[in-house]
Parts: sequence; C-alpha cells; structure tokens
Amino acid sequence: MKTWLIVLALAGSVLGCAATRETVVNAPPEQAADVEAVKGAVSGFYDAQNAVNVDAFMVLIAEDGRIDSVSQGGKVAKEKYGPAMSAFWSKPENRVYTTQSRILSITVPDATHAVVFDGIQYREKRPSHSAE
Repeated sequence: MKTWLIVLALAGSVLGCAATRETVVNAPPEQAADVEAVKGAVSGFYDAQNAVNVDAFMVLIAEDGRIDSVSQGGKVAKEKYGPAMSAFWSKPENRVYTTQSRILSITVPDATHAVVFDGIQYREKRPSHSAE
C-alpha cells in the first residue's frame, strides 16, 4: 500500500464559483491510478469529517503528520489533534455544519507526495423530519 503525503490547500467558499471547472491534474498519465487514490483519500477525509467519525478521520492522517488547525490555533501533531477533534465534536453546536468539497487541482511532484487545491463550502445541516 502506497503512503501519500497530501497537502490540502483549502479555498473556502469557492465551491460555487468553481462548480463548472474540471479538476486540473498535474501528473503524467502513468500516475492516473495514483491521482484516483488521492481523490479517494480526500473524499474519505471529508466523509469522515461529515460523519463526525474521529477514528475514520484520523486513519487518513500520517503518524508523523502535522495538521494546520484553526480550532487548535496552529500546527499540531496527530496525537494532539485526534483528542482535540473529539472534544470539539462532542459539543452539539460544533456538529451543525457539513463540508462540501471540490478538488480544483492535484499535483503529483513525486511518487509519495501530492498537493491538492481544494474548494470547500460549509453548509448547515438540515434537521430531519420524521413522518408522524
């Protein structure tokens, strides 16, 4: 299994502006499978985040990864980030939004690194209505 270092460059609230734009891929054709694997990892990252699944979210971060976290005030190590996210998501007011992502570009500079420019948009979760 290949291990990737993926750098996400997030461009908040640009999702709507870029909705018609195709993903730009800066990688040779022979790395098409790698590009698809990177897309899957990014998708899994947001799926886990939207499901408030800390375990699934943390699996996608390398053991020596450092996360640039707004809630933690800067870059933190994985072992600090997981508990911090658990505490953050334990508060109902922090679970009212979902994240929608659109990969704008992927650059694969070598066999173990990828840089992803990602447009994100936060949306408030709608309460589900059950039939009475």
